[in-house]
Amino acid sequence: MNNSGHFSPVVFTNQEQLTNASVVRIKNPTERSRYRELIAELSKLLYRAADMSDLDDDKRRVANDGFVSYLYNASGRSLNTLRQTKHSLRLYLDWCEENQLRSLPTSPYELGHYLNFLEMVKGHAPSTISAHLSVVSLLHRIAGMIDVTKTQHVIDTMASIRMNAIRNGYTENQQAGFRKHHLQALRHQWENSNHPRDRRDLALLSLAWDSLLRESELARVTLRMLKLNRNNGHYIGRIGYTKTSNKKNDASGSVFFVSRQSYQLLMAAIIATGGDPDDRNSYVFYPLTKKGFANKRFCDPVTGFSPLSGEAVDGVFDRAYQALKPEDCEKPWRGHSARIGRAQDLSEAGATNKQIMQLGRWEDPKMPSRYTREQDLSEIAAQFI
Repeated sequence: MNNSGHFSPVVFTNQEQLTNASVVRIKNPTERSRYRELIAELSKLLYRAADMSDLDDDKRRVANDGFVSYLYNASGRSLNTLRQTKHSLRLYLDWCEENQLRSLPTSPYELGHYLNFLEMVKGHAPSTISAHLSVVSLLHRIAGMIDVTKTQHVIDTMASIRMNAIRNGYTENQQAGFRKHHLQALRHQWENSNHPRDRRDLALLSLAWDSLLRESELARVTLRMLKLNRNNGHYIGRIGYTKTSNKKNDASGSVFFVSRQSYQLLMAAIIATGGDPDDRNSYVFYPLTKKGFANKRFCDPVTGFSPLSGEAVDGVFDRAYQALKPEDCEKPWRGHSARIGRAQDLSEAGATNKQIMQLGRWEDPKMPSRYTREQDLSEIAAQFI
């Protein structure tokens, strides 16, 4: 608190001190290291933006306070979000530098030129351009400035980009769905495999399909989360780390379903890969060696194994795709594919959108509808043939 009775931003003597303070609450050393590296890179980019700005002393002080606040609380965002922010921010600053333009504050017309650059030169789709635009918005809001992305010129520019893309045949393609029949085919191939990695991959895919967990949530499942429902023999899990957990007011977590069969596959996979089935606190999906055994290099004696990266989870789905080469999928599966496929299977089985929302922990009814609209349309049309 300063002499005027108001709280002031936390003061750090250097960027390293700020970076270290921002990750002090992360217990897992590997995850803490990943956050520290990303936050340090974001710090350099933010202060590069300040150096490329046109701010007087007072506005620079406000921007600096905003940068410190954002970096100090950056661990509240996922690693993927921070990576995307870093990538988009660097691209924007490079463009400003190349065109000898200030980064803060930009004007609606300069930003319109940047959006056209992303469309015409970089060849980005409207959804990607929108993601880049959101980072420019974030930069201005962090710095305490008017959000120029909400001006009419920028809104009209984005509308023009989207409409012309649609005229040229653009559609927003979602990931291919990993469906129940795909999982059953993989069980036939991998359930009795002699390779530990196959057993682990099958367990991950089965649990992913059951639970509709997001990629980052799936990587953080522990046995302690899973509680047996003695009425039906299946399991209920509760996970506190979710995509939307930082937006909620409580820490009760989200509930998900795991079948008895998936639990059995999981325990078999832990044993096959050399894990400890009695360890209820460590992540159940951990890095493996080339031979398919638990990679001790990623295990801390206190906190246990590091969670799988998004790339590693994608790799599991890609190996499954390569093993089956399904004719009903035009592109390989990725970490979100089981969530999509399960929603589609539920829709075909007669589940309502509200029920799918509950099982998948969606807050917006539009999201599951995006995944199931083809099934819904097919069912409606079939009634009138």
